Amino acid sequence: MMGTVPDGQVTAADIAKNKYNHIEDEKERKRLKRLLRNRVSAQQARERKKAYMSTLESRSKETEQRVLALEQQVNKLERENFMLRQVRGSVSLKKGKGERKSRSREAVLFQNLLDDSLPSSAP
Repeated sequence: MMGTVPDGQVTAADIAKNKYNHIEDEKERKRLKRLLRNRVSAQQARERKKAYMSTLESRSKETEQRVLALEQQVNKLERENFMLRQVRGSVSLKKGKGERKSRSREAVLFQNLLDDSLPSSAP
C-alpha cells in the first residue's frame, strides 16, 4: 500500500515507485522515478508559493485600508486642532465687556465642532 503524508495525499515517492515498476532497466527506472518526484515536488512548491502570495496580498490590502482610515483621522484631528487654536486665540484677545458674549459664542462653536467630530449614534 502507498504511504501518505499527514493531510492524506500520496507522496511523490510512492507514485514514482508504482508507476515505473514495469521498466526493466534499473538505471532508467530510477531516473524516471527521480524526474517524477522532482515534478511533483516542484508543483507542490508552486502551490505553497501561490498560497503564500495570496496571504501577502490580503495583508497588504488590509494594511492599505488601515493607512487610509488613519490618514482620514489625522486630517480630521488636524482640522479640529486648528479650530480649537482659533477659538483659544480669539477668546484670549477679547477683554472687557464683550468677554462674556464672546465666550458663549465660542462655546457654541466648540460644541458644534464636537458634535461634528463625534460619531452619530443614529443609523
